[in-house]
Amino acid sequence: MKIKSLLLMLFCCIAVNAQVSTTRINEFRLGMKKSELEKIVGKTISVKLNDGYPIETSHVVYKGIVYEVNFSKAYDDNGNELKDFTIYSVTSQDRTLKTLSGISIGSSFDEVLNKYKNNNISIYDSWTENSTRDKSTRLFSINDDEAGTQLILTIKNGRVSEFYVSYNEGC
Repeated sequence: MKIKSLLLMLFCCIAVNAQVSTTRINEFRLGMKKSELEKIVGKTISVKLNDGYPIETSHVVYKGIVYEVNFSKAYDDNGNELKDFTIYSVTSQDRTLKTLSGISIGSSFDEVLNKYKNNNISIYDSWTENSTRDKSTRLFSINDDEAGTQLILTIKNGRVSEFYVSYNEGC
């Protein structure tokens, strides 16, 4: 009986620390309505618009973690536009975050590769603002074809520096 209790406690600890997946970072889920997110964080989230479309990243601090959230227009099941927005992507660099597999900010490229090598992944160099390759920064994408989403780990100088979760629209 003690073993079952220990296993349950271990599972709960892992579940609490498992905050990042291909569809969410903590409570910030792709497709979540802005109004739902505002209820969770307890404040209004400003969104800058151009012709009714969100055009800038919204910065949200919740439970001490900084998130960068991009929204898109929201539609109902019949394709009718709603007077709300949905989360299209979420980014964070917070060191307390971990993926379901235990990868965190600061994990090495080798750790990431070992955890995800059997998944649908893509690895590519990043680009600078001058459109040249940034050899010190790589993007490690874990693609979730079933959900149509992706988790991209930014790896700078061999270490994870950022989590980015978004829809994967392909090329």
